Amino acid sequence: MPRSPPAFSSTSLCVSIPIAFLMALATDPNVTGAIQVALEPRFIPYYVIAIGLITEIARRRTISRVP
Repeated sequence: MPRSPPAFSSTSLCVSIPIAFLMALATDPNVTGAIQVALEPRFIPYYVIAIGLITEIARRRTISRVP
């Protein structure tokens, strides 16, 4: 007699728990308020500069490793 597969595999369980956690965080008013404050237009130039610096550092490290 063939066995039926389990309702939830370990992979789907490992994926669904973090998704449920992120969905709960996204609906929390404290978290959404903090995200809205962090995304204010006055902070965007700092994010652009930080991302540019990190990208340049990573690029230089990668270039220095190429033989």
